[in-house]
Amino acid sequence: MLKMPKEDQMPEKDQVPEKDQVPEKDQVPEKDKVPEEDQMLEEDEEPEEQTNRSDKMDKLLRRRLQGEILQGASLTSLLPGFSYAAESPGPSSWDELLARPDPQQDSEYGSYLPGFSLQPRGHCGQGIEADVSKPSFKDKQLSPAFNAVGAFYKEKWKNPNLVDIILRPIGKDLPKFKELLSNVPLSVLPILGFPGSGKTNMLATILNMCLQDPEHDRIMACAPTHVAVSSLVERIVRLNKEAVDHYNKNYRGSQCSYAIIVHVTNVDVNIAAFINMVRSGRNDTSVWEPLKSGTIRRWFHENSLCEWALKVVCYKGWGLERNDDSALYAIRSRLEEDDKWTMFLSWVDGETKWDALMKDSNEKMAAWEREFGEEPEATQPPKPLSPRGFVRKLMEEICLASHVVASTTHGSKDNPVAKFNRDIAKMTALDEAGCMGIAEACVPWIDGRPVVMAGDPRQLPPTAMTALWRVDGKYANMFAQMGKISVLEQLKLICWPCFVINRQRRMVIGGFDLVYELFYKDVFDFSYDEDLCASSNHTIAIMVENWLAKFGLKANYEKFWPVFFHCENTSCYVDESGSAFNPGQAAHARKLISDAITAKITTAKNFVVIVPYNAMKKYMQEQWKSDPLLSTIPISTTDSFQGNESNIAVFIMTRTSNPGFLKDAQRQCVAFTRHRDVLWVVGDKDVCGSLDAPYESVRPKVKGTEYAEDGAEAVYTSKALRLALEWFRDRDRIVHLTPREIVTTTHEEMMITM
Repeated sequence: MLKMPKEDQMPEKDQVPEKDQVPEKDQVPEKDKVPEEDQMLEEDEEPEEQTNRSDKMDKLLRRRLQGEILQGASLTSLLPGFSYAAESPGPSSWDELLARPDPQQDSEYGSYLPGFSLQPRGHCGQGIEADVSKPSFKDKQLSPAFNAVGAFYKEKWKNPNLVDIILRPIGKDLPKFKELLSNVPLSVLPILGFPGSGKTNMLATILNMCLQDPEHDRIMACAPTHVAVSSLVERIVRLNKEAVDHYNKNYRGSQCSYAIIVHVTNVDVNIAAFINMVRSGRNDTSVWEPLKSGTIRRWFHENSLCEWALKVVCYKGWGLERNDDSALYAIRSRLEEDDKWTMFLSWVDGETKWDALMKDSNEKMAAWEREFGEEPEATQPPKPLSPRGFVRKLMEEICLASHVVASTTHGSKDNPVAKFNRDIAKMTALDEAGCMGIAEACVPWIDGRPVVMAGDPRQLPPTAMTALWRVDGKYANMFAQMGKISVLEQLKLICWPCFVINRQRRMVIGGFDLVYELFYKDVFDFSYDEDLCASSNHTIAIMVENWLAKFGLKANYEKFWPVFFHCENTSCYVDESGSAFNPGQAAHARKLISDAITAKITTAKNFVVIVPYNAMKKYMQEQWKSDPLLSTIPISTTDSFQGNESNIAVFIMTRTSNPGFLKDAQRQCVAFTRHRDVLWVVGDKDVCGSLDAPYESVRPKVKGTEYAEDGAEAVYTSKALRLALEWFRDRDRIVHLTPREIVTTTHEEMMITM
């Protein structure tokens, strides 16, 4: 971490550096004159010269802290009089490494790459108070001095034509994209992007590309939660199948196979799901509903070990596809040739009953105990497999044969994922790395292998669950604050060059304006994708904008801005655990969603409801479970829904005063960016004090620290939330809803079992 200069050394905010401190862009030193700064690199320096060198480096450091020097650049590269040849070999010494400058800004590699570039980004929250008259960083490439052995982009692919198909969406920017990836320092590539910029798609594209490189074709992919893992796996699978199908359709000769991509959750849950399905004799995923109801956060059947196992054993309609990898067919052949698996496969085919299978297994185990039970463990043969053992063995073989194994970071330390990661994986991928701690990231990222990570440090940070633990009145975890620094934030702090995406690709035009103006104003040359974000691709946004006219809201078809629904005279309650819920705001949200569905503007599957408190989530689930339509709408907390999205997001603020950790800017950033077409915010516009009064007259007089329900610390400041409310007011996007009668009127009746 950089050391901050003393107060008396810091320049004034608007101070312009002197000319002798910053070399002019076109300044070229005379050939027969040795610049004073070059003397810093000579090995035989006198003590006085070494002091001068230290002073000059301090000046450069202060300039970096002022934001005037690109954070990814070497300090010595700022000194004039150096040149660099692109074809020169790697550095032979540290001094030579320091001596290499970045390419000149006016070279062909210094030009701007639309949509993404290799550059760092400012600190979290900078967009609120940043001076946007000048960008906070400049577009500049890092020299190949730190080039890794086996950089991400290579010319020797297994199938070059398939790689061209995978990279086709990048279009005309492909040459510069290749140049960026060929300059990845130490094979560590961080991808930074705001919500909706396509970070996960970019990560999935790079991983599909790496699958065609023999040095990177076995990948360990991780994210902090299974929701984020599921989203990443879905993107990798979709892009892989689209590319392979396109290749097989248009290229004659050899056919390509789909990559084996597995989302590994709790293995015991997968085994139970497999056995329940086969024992039921049905081919209906509804068999898993009772199982999923208790493990929804841990298990997704799409691309799971259970699903792949059913395909390998060809259970009813679960057979392998023609383009599935030959490794899966090889596993199937080995099972059929092994006599030990005969009865198990007979049970899968429905020819043997479960009771008969269990009886046979018990008899074999009893016979083994009689014959080998008394022998030393070292000389004992393997025990006969039980039915659960057969399923576990099958799933382990599938996992170890996979090209991409995806799990949570904590799940990667359990077998069979740990064995794949330790013995087979050649590369690591991390999604949602902005909320992944450094120690957490090091669980799947081992052996110094190449890693590509994507995330956004301005969304939710890592949570240190032990931050509040005390022993004998003292904090038990002395390193809790360090644990709140994500691996992505750490790379940014040490000035690592980052792959920054600055184009909105998910939300309709205008849908990101609120968050951009609050938190991302320093992103240089931000734009919406002209094709993906056009209203023609977001018909739901158009229909909802028409429907909102019933509330007296003026339709805006140029920018589809979010809408705030102000609920008057609602009451917020706090349960015994300190979690809040608001029946009035829940009733308003229910009426809005029901009316939109009844008017056939949209359907229930396009909605998601996001709330900041667990009590609010449980209250709404209890109230909506009897409604056959609304009960299908997912209700999630802000923290658990990060990395996910929906066509229409309804965020219910819950609080009516004292907003608590709702004021946390990073949680706001997540809550306001989960939509593709429409964002509705339901709450009280005066939650931070009267919106009609000046902020200074209603702002809290005391600042302190509050904590979210998961123990995460939130800075007590209402400024970001107040600015968001003012944004809705200034654009006339506030709808005033009349008070509604709530059936449950007393606090006791509204309390729910927590």
